[in-house]
Amino acid sequence: MVHRSAGADNATYRLLLHHMRLDPAQVTKVVGPDAVWVTVMRRPVDQFISMFEYYNLQDVWNMSLAEFAAAPTDLLPATAFASHFFPNQMSFDLGYDVAALQADDQLQEAMLEDVQRRFHLVMITDLLDESLVLMRYRFCLDWDDVVAFRHNVRPPSLRSAAAHNLTLRRQLRHHLAADGALYSHFHRLLREALRRRGVTTGRRGAITSQQITCRLAVERELRAQSVVVGLEPGR
Repeated sequence: MVHRSAGADNATYRLLLHHMRLDPAQVTKVVGPDAVWVTVMRRPVDQFISMFEYYNLQDVWNMSLAEFAAAPTDLLPATAFASHFFPNQMSFDLGYDVAALQADDQLQEAMLEDVQRRFHLVMITDLLDESLVLMRYRFCLDWDDVVAFRHNVRPPSLRSAAAHNLTLRRQLRHHLAADGALYSHFHRLLREALRRRGVTTGRRGAITSQQITCRLAVERELRAQSVVVGLEPGR
């Protein structure tokens, strides 16, 4: 929930960027009814493994990641760690009742419709460069506005073998069904939007943020020499 002082004195806020559990009514009080809404989603199994290991949840829930994955749903921890870390984290952060979602496919469909209606863009971390390109076009931004740098990403040497355990991943997908529905739906919508824009995915597809950064550096130098260059995906 947004603290009530955040919207005091009729202040106008141009940007609210925060990791929080969403309460749309409270956020709207701060940003107004005409705000543009953007969120980011990550592959649920990878997100959960990362969270489990980063916060040492094996010590909180007294079970290893493998034990958690193999446990029947009714034996999983019933309480969230620190009130906000729990399976189906994305659904929880978006303000939904995770326990109800897991047991009802119709509620999951209603959630997908609600999120799609509320958010103007749902980005995907696995397609982050492509998501940034789409953001640039959709919101009429400059290339400078969508340059991004990797930060706080664990190197492969620090990632556990759990991330590559196919049996464990399959078991976790069962426990993360609500987030799986979210991710699959918006991953598909993002790919469709990219195809309509003529932006392909993959190593040789969309222009990457690193390429944008390099080209911008060149462009600034050429501008100083009164030379104009273009910057388009795929070139």
